[in-house]
Amino acid sequence: MNLRPLLPLFFFVLLLGCASSKKSDAPTAAAKPKAKVLTEGERMEIDYLFFNAQKEKLIGNMGVAENLFVEILKRDETNAQAHYEIGRTSMARQELPRALQYAQKASKLDPSNPWYLRLEADLLRQSGRQQEAIPVLRKLAQLPGQEKVDVLMDIALLHGEVNQYPEAIKALNEVEKIGGPAPELAEQKRQYYTKMGKPDKALEEIKRLSAAYPTQPEYMLYLGQLYFEKGDFLNAQKQFETALQFDPTNGKIFVALADTYRAQKQNKKAEEFLSKAFDYPDVDIDLKIQVMLTLFEQFDKDPGVRALALELSRKTTVLHAEEAKAWAIRADFLYHSQQFEEAVKAYRQAIELDTESQKYTVWQQYLLSLLEVQQWAELSKQGTRATELFPNQPVPYFLGGLALLQEKQHQQAIDILRRGVRMVYGNAELEAQFYAALGDGYHSLSKHEESDASYDRALKIKPNNALVLNNYAYYLSLRKQQLDKAAEMSARSLKLEPGNPSYLDTYGWILYQQGKYSEARKYIEQALAASGENGTLLDHLGDVVFKMGETDKALAYWLRAKAAGVESEFIDRKIADKQLYE
Repeated sequence: MNLRPLLPLFFFVLLLGCASSKKSDAPTAAAKPKAKVLTEGERMEIDYLFFNAQKEKLIGNMGVAENLFVEILKRDETNAQAHYEIGRTSMARQELPRALQYAQKASKLDPSNPWYLRLEADLLRQSGRQQEAIPVLRKLAQLPGQEKVDVLMDIALLHGEVNQYPEAIKALNEVEKIGGPAPELAEQKRQYYTKMGKPDKALEEIKRLSAAYPTQPEYMLYLGQLYFEKGDFLNAQKQFETALQFDPTNGKIFVALADTYRAQKQNKKAEEFLSKAFDYPDVDIDLKIQVMLTLFEQFDKDPGVRALALELSRKTTVLHAEEAKAWAIRADFLYHSQQFEEAVKAYRQAIELDTESQKYTVWQQYLLSLLEVQQWAELSKQGTRATELFPNQPVPYFLGGLALLQEKQHQQAIDILRRGVRMVYGNAELEAQFYAALGDGYHSLSKHEESDASYDRALKIKPNNALVLNNYAYYLSLRKQQLDKAAEMSARSLKLEPGNPSYLDTYGWILYQQGKYSEARKYIEQALAASGENGTLLDHLGDVVFKMGETDKALAYWLRAKAAGVESEFIDRKIADKQLYE
C-alpha cells in the first residue's frame, strides 16, 4: 500500500486566502509560542509573497516559487508552511536530503499539521529510513480527524519493508480491531506469516477470514487453494465443494475442483469438471489458456487428452469469439491434430482479430498450415505480407519463395529467397534449405551455373542433406554433366535413406547416362516396385530396356507410363515410332 498522496496545490491557495482575510492578531495554525511576532505590514508582505509563490507553482515556475518561499523564511524563519513548500519542490527535483531537512523543520514547527508529518514520513521512506518514518506515522495516527486505519496500514507496510514481520502483523491487528476482519488484512498477514516460515499461521488467517464470512464462496475458494498448495487435497476439495454449493455457476470453482481431482489421479472427474469450467464466461480467458497449455505435453501421446483439448479450445472460441488468443490456441491444437484446413481458418481468424499487436508465431504457424494444404497462391500472397510485417524474420521469405516456385514464378521466387537468406543467423538447417530452394529456382530458369553454386553452398552447410544430394545429382544427369559427381552424390543419398524410390530412380538414371544399362535397370525396377505405377519411372525403365535391345518391353513400359500420366514431350513419338527420343 502506498503512502497517502500529498495535499493538492489549490488547497494551499485557498488556505492562504483564508489566513490573509483575518484581521486579528491571533496566531495561525502554523504559529507557535516562540514564533516571531510579525507586524501587520510584515504579515501582509509575507502573505503577498505566499500568493505569488503559489501562483508561480501553478504555472510551473517551480524555481521562482521556491525563491519566493526562501524570501519568506528570510523574513520569518519559523514559517512552517514555507519550509513545507520548499521540501515539496526539493522532493520534485529528487533532492531528497534537502527536501527532508525542510520537511522535518516544518513538522517540528507545527507537529499538529498532518501534511507536514506525511511529507516527512514519505521522504524518510524514500530515503530508505523506514525505521525513522514509523514513529512519525505513529504521531500522525494520534492526530484528530485522521483516518487511523490508513495510517496503520502504512505502518504495517513500512515494518514489512524492513522485514519486521511480527510488528507489521501487530499493526494489521490494530486495524482489524477497528474495522473487523477484511480480505486484504488476512492476505497481508498470510504473506508475512509465510515469510516468517509459519505456514500454519498463514493458513489460520484465511480460516478466520472464511469463518467470519461463512456464506462468501470466494473465501472458501481462497482457503481451498491454500490447502491445495500444501498438498492437502481432501480439505481443498471440501472447501471447493462447499463454495460450489453457494455459487453453482462459478467457473473458477470448477477449474479448482478439476485441479484437485487431477492431483488425486481422478482423471475422469478432472476432465468432467474442467469441461464444465469452460462453459462459463466468468473464467478468465488467460486462465483457460493456461489450463490448455498444460495439455500440450500429453497431446500427441494420449488420444483422450487430444480430444479434451480440442473440445476445450472449441468452447473457448465460442465464449470468447473476439479474442485472438482463443483462436490462436485452437489453431495450434488443430495443427497438431493434422486438421490443417481447419487450422488455416483458425489462424486466419486470430490474425484478423489481432490487427494491432501482430504476433509472429501465429503468422509462422499460419504459413506452415498453408504449406500443409498446398494453397500455393495464398501462401505466396500471405508470405509476402508476412515479410512486410516481420522483415527480419527469414521463415516467411522461405515459405513464400517455395510457394512461388510451385506457382512457377521462378524469378519472383529467387528474388524473395535471396532477400530472405540474408536474414538467417545461427540456423544452419534453414540456411541450407534456402540455398537448396534457390538451386531449384535457378534450375527451372536453366541458369545452371547459379543452380550448381546454390546446391554446392547448401551441401557445404549441410553435407548430409539427402534431398539436396538427390536433386542436384538428378539435374546433373539430365544435363549429362559431371556424371561421376552426380553418381557419388546419389549413392550418398541412398546410403542416408535406403529404399527411397525417388533416390533409387535418380541413381538408376545416372547409371543409364553412364551407359551402365544392366545396373540402371536393377535400380529403376527397385524404385518401381517400391512406388507402384509411376509414369516417370515407367518411362525411364522403357528407355533403359530399349538401350538393352528389348524394344517390345520398352514399348510396353512407355504405354504404361502414358497411362500413368507421365509428363514427357517425347512419349507419344516413342510409342508411335517405337524409337527412343531424348
